Amino acid sequence: MNLVERENQQHAEDFLGPTEAGIFTWVVESNLIFGDTLVASLFGLDPRQTVRGLPFESYFARVHEEDRAETKRLIKQAILDGQSYHAEHRLMDASGAYRWSVAMGRCFQNENSMPLFFSGIVYPIDQLGEASHEAQVDGSQTPP
Repeated sequence: MNLVERENQQHAEDFLGPTEAGIFTWVVESNLIFGDTLVASLFGLDPRQTVRGLPFESYFARVHEEDRAETKRLIKQAILDGQSYHAEHRLMDASGAYRWSVAMGRCFQNENSMPLFFSGIVYPIDQLGEASHEAQVDGSQTPP
């Protein structure tokens, strides 16, 4: 990558935030979610533990209280119908601060429609998320 490309990437990251997404897989039967270091950072969890798997509840407890009902509804719907999952919510990091993020994924089912794995990505959208949330509150815009 040349100097101009690096500067352009840095400007994009300054404006949009990190361009990387954290990757997670939830083994539904064992109720363990495995995540990479970005997932650990966004959820304020120990990265050594996230790569070895933590219970769903460890992650869900880090979702802002006001976002939990809708997040749970969307997860349940994705498990039931096997369709894609998309949620915008606030996550508590290790410092106790909340950051807006987007999670996208899908629940994979066996031939009997039983959920096996729920895999996806999560990434921060701090400034975009706050603008979207404010628009929802005042009714001027629907979420993306």
